[in-house]
Amino acid sequence: MTTGYLDRLAARTAAVGTVLCVGLDPDVSSLPAGFAPDVSGLERFATLIVDVTTPFAAAFKANLAFYESHGSDGLAILERIRARIPADVPFIADADSAEPTSRVPSRVQNRASSGYVVPQEGHRFIQIHTWLRPADLAR
Repeated sequence: MTTGYLDRLAARTAAVGTVLCVGLDPDVSSLPAGFAPDVSGLERFATLIVDVTTPFAAAFKANLAFYESHGSDGLAILERIRARIPADVPFIADADSAEPTSRVPSRVQNRASSGYVVPQEGHRFIQIHTWLRPADLAR
């Protein structure tokens, strides 16, 4: 028997004692010092975030536009990042390219007219974004 998303999220939330949804939306032009401003830096940074936050994360959410903007290399990175996330941790693949333009790389904004279907859960869906600073990761 398969369980629904909300049941899986509730189980994971109970297991870790948090409602933390970790956003995996790295923009290579905004990576912290020490990370190359390219796809290798994107993968290294996203891998670090997953590895450090998995014990606390109720779910992960990746905005596909940040990976699509790097073509097949970016999608391959997303596949490897997804493989690092344990099966019991819900994963949200956000295909909404209509983010505020300050967050979506310009090369993605130019492709946003391709259109996506984004199902909504309405009032049952609550999304919490928590941003970690490099200093937070050192604790």
